Amino acid sequence: MAKRLRPLVVSSTRMLKNSSEFLEKVRDVRVESDEIMVSFDVKSMFTSLPQDLVKRSVLSAMEETGGYLDNEKLSTSELMRLVNLCLDSTFFNFRDTVYHQRIGTPMGSPISVILAEITMQQFESEILAAAPTSLKLWTRYVDDVFATLKAKDVDGFLEHLNGKHEAIQFEMEKEAEGELPFLDVLVRRAGDILVTSVYRKATHTDRLLDYGSDHPTCHKKSVVKTLWNRAERVCSTGTSLKEERSRLRRVFRDNGYPNQVVKRWTAPQRRETDRGEARTTTTRISVPYVRGVSEVAARILNKNGVTIAHRPTNTLSGALTRVKDRVSKLDQPGAVSRYLADDGSKRVVGFMRLYIAITITRFILAGQFTEFYTTCNRVDDIYDLVDLRG
Repeated sequence: MAKRLRPLVVSSTRMLKNSSEFLEKVRDVRVESDEIMVSFDVKSMFTSLPQDLVKRSVLSAMEETGGYLDNEKLSTSELMRLVNLCLDSTFFNFRDTVYHQRIGTPMGSPISVILAEITMQQFESEILAAAPTSLKLWTRYVDDVFATLKAKDVDGFLEHLNGKHEAIQFEMEKEAEGELPFLDVLVRRAGDILVTSVYRKATHTDRLLDYGSDHPTCHKKSVVKTLWNRAERVCSTGTSLKEERSRLRRVFRDNGYPNQVVKRWTAPQRRETDRGEARTTTTRISVPYVRGVSEVAARILNKNGVTIAHRPTNTLSGALTRVKDRVSKLDQPGAVSRYLADDGSKRVVGFMRLYIAITITRFILAGQFTEFYTTCNRVDDIYDLVDLRG
């Protein structure tokens, strides 16, 4: 459904895909002395969007396409039935209780981003059309907005935003001492123009992937090149770029990266076409990373058109983080619907996982029980009864 609805996300001058697009917009903006930079943020957007508003926004976007999306042969009513199914069938388990999500978009679903973007596009079109003041700039990345407007109109405009729908409320941050952060960019006044540099939160620790850690060399190289390239992309003045590069060299050194390695990885690279004909990659595979072995294998396979993606075998989050309750084997979806054993006849109705099926079969062959069944009458008590008799 996410792929089918993606064409409804209209590319507009107000929508941002990344911070690079934001930089292109603000570098052409002139801010007068009576104007102010502000940012707006929707409070808990994904979990607070009313589902009826989401459905109306999607329906309106579908009708603008004439009832069909690309080559899809589904009508508007059929697609809306699928959207309703996605929104109305979200359940989750917390502390042995099953909950039905009735507000917001489905948590963890790829369709949530699409539905939220469609809704916000419809919402911002309506609020900007009825805005009590004109805005020189309004640009949005998901639920974060950067805007410039007259300083005297800021509070009234915020009231206008929060008066449209009680479930969609905005928080506002004004520029302080001529500076305002947005995404990973710090925007600063320089006369009537805006200059940019890299922004880090106060809680940022400069802790990176350590050079001595048990990770592929290509991952460490990617860390260095990504931060170095971001500095060149974000910093709009020579002074800010020089300061950012100096900081990065110190950060790399503090995380164990040798100076010579950093110089080699940050040196300008020649394009592949400058070295001759580009190598054609035909296959890409993902393999567990083994230090001292995976790099050698990757170089050999790369010469034969095979690209290796290194995959860590163990992660700290996998060992320490468990955000969901443990579910017993018999309580997992599709375990057993019903089992009957009368006069030697055996019947299984429904679906069961392989390891549960093997366990039950062993009990049957051993003659340890004659009846096994479950009932699913209520969502909050999926397996109401399990009767093992032997």
